[in-house]
Amino acid sequence: MYTITYPAKFRYPVYQPASQSIDVTADWGLGRFETTNDPALALSQPWSVAAFRVLCNEPGVFDYDPALADMDLSQFDLVLLSDIEYYSVKEIRAWIEKNKIQRYVLAVGGLVQGEELDQSCMVYRPWWAYNLLRHNEYQDTYQDQKPYMFEALLGARRPHRDYVMMAMDKTGLLDRSIVTYRDCFEGKLIDRNCDQFQQTFYDTPLKWPYVSANLNPAWEVTDNITRSISPYVPWNIYQRSHYSIVCETLGTGTTFFWSEKVTKCLLARRIFVFFGAQGFLARMRELGFETFSSILDESYDEHPVDSIRFERAMHQVLQLAYFENPKVLYERIQAILDHNQARLRSYQIQFQATMSDLLHQHIEGGHWLWDDEVG
Repeated sequence: MYTITYPAKFRYPVYQPASQSIDVTADWGLGRFETTNDPALALSQPWSVAAFRVLCNEPGVFDYDPALADMDLSQFDLVLLSDIEYYSVKEIRAWIEKNKIQRYVLAVGGLVQGEELDQSCMVYRPWWAYNLLRHNEYQDTYQDQKPYMFEALLGARRPHRDYVMMAMDKTGLLDRSIVTYRDCFEGKLIDRNCDQFQQTFYDTPLKWPYVSANLNPAWEVTDNITRSISPYVPWNIYQRSHYSIVCETLGTGTTFFWSEKVTKCLLARRIFVFFGAQGFLARMRELGFETFSSILDESYDEHPVDSIRFERAMHQVLQLAYFENPKVLYERIQAILDHNQARLRSYQIQFQATMSDLLHQHIEGGHWLWDDEVG
């Protein structure tokens, strides 16, 4: 389990609504804060701090809290803000201005192409990726001989996942894989032209919902399959399959949103083929990770047309399935797999150090606001 300690703890209770789906103060410093659900208590302190998920008082937005609709967010000396999804900086800034928040620090969950972060008050951190690390210890699942070629746990229904499901069916890979495409997860169709892929596979009806006959229920991460399973690595399934097909949250556009889906493969040291937004693999390399261009043609990542990008990615899936020896491939890229697992840790330390620095820069009064103790 990964933990990070801090040299000081903030002296005053921080207002954090109990209704929020994530612990924003934990996002900004684990044990550094004592929280309260009483805004008056926080405001009575010599230095008042509040912690909110972005857009928390906007009707129609996930995590909307009607109790915050009439609260004056501008009255706090500092507001800690966390986005665990992929709102643009433009959207978040508009909300900040609407609520007249004067001083804030912001952790964003996605990177929108063309936008720059204000490094004086903003940091990018992949919340879902590092939430996964808090729940999992590494397990070695490598074996030379495994009964199945791929695992594809597709999650909520979305167009790029439709593509993968129909492509695996059409190419005969369903029988050689462990695949689930369930209807019990909350999700939405992001691409309005979602029928385009059903037209591509006109002679292959979409199998949805679907649970592979190859899946033994004992291999599930929990008996109750809900979206709450997202932070847990399917170690038992990894023990029985060589490769992963990863369908990230976003399948179209150019917004970079790195979630727990790719992280599971990085932590577990697995080869994967990616289906998602254009340029995702390139952005991962910019963050210091290595991908699999030494064994796969990853130029698919660059193509702006979704259907062509997915078709080219599927060619790599077929290459792995029918023409490659898993043992040979894993021996060739051991160093890459080791590097990526280590980079998960080092990048976590890097962005959390940045978040710590931002807090100290924005909390006035200097060290007298911090107790000299380990948080």
